Amino acid sequence: MPVSISAITATRVCLPTLDLAVDSVLRNLKEVHVVVFMPYRVQLTCTLGCRQKKQVEFRRIKAIHGVELNPQKKYHVNYWYSMFMTDPDMWRSLHTEWVLVFQADTLVCRPLDMTQYQKYDYVGGITPHIKNFPHPLYLNGGLALHRRKWTIQCALSTAKKRLNEDAKWNTCARNEVLRHDALSFASDNGHTGCFTHLGHRICPFGVHKPWTHGSVNLNKELEANCSGLASMRYLLYSSARPKRA
Repeated sequence: MPVSISAITATRVCLPTLDLAVDSVLRNLKEVHVVVFMPYRVQLTCTLGCRQKKQVEFRRIKAIHGVELNPQKKYHVNYWYSMFMTDPDMWRSLHTEWVLVFQADTLVCRPLDMTQYQKYDYVGGITPHIKNFPHPLYLNGGLALHRRKWTIQCALSTAKKRLNEDAKWNTCARNEVLRHDALSFASDNGHTGCFTHLGHRICPFGVHKPWTHGSVNLNKELEANCSGLASMRYLLYSSARPKRA
């Protein structure tokens, strides 16, 4: 029997790549329920495609950590997202053992072998050179697999710590993730890519904006093995360019 899983994304702005990200989740994960969280003041024009899919649920965010959002106030994007992702009530509102967090600039490239990851509480792509955390690998949360009960306990135990969501997930005690499994799971910000293991070339299950730090060759190989990645990069960069008068 396939493992039932929730896949969630939360966005404060409408990115043109949201449909691509959602489609990649639906295409590669079986028995998945996708939840898109948005503040109630955000227009949903970027979601016209994925709103037609029965597996996708849209939820308006009206409060975070019990504090009602002010629709007239502009919240700092990092503060808003970190606060929402570490809200235990949000995690309690989901009902599957496993939750895949993905952002609008991520893509799922192939089916997920849950037997490889069921022994872990939290898995994400490797971010190197971050020290002073209790784990040998610092794992990014842009594309990450969470054991929901562990995440609730982690959010509760770090509630008073002034850390962003990734730092909290990397602070709490968890089963240590093997480097091979982290590399197989995700490329985050281009710090890692496809790799060779026992004579076989392995590309990750998913990617999170690999063009940020990845080399030209790293991105070419990822694009060749991840449908839609070249289109996603084009959409993000073209939407960020200033429009001519």
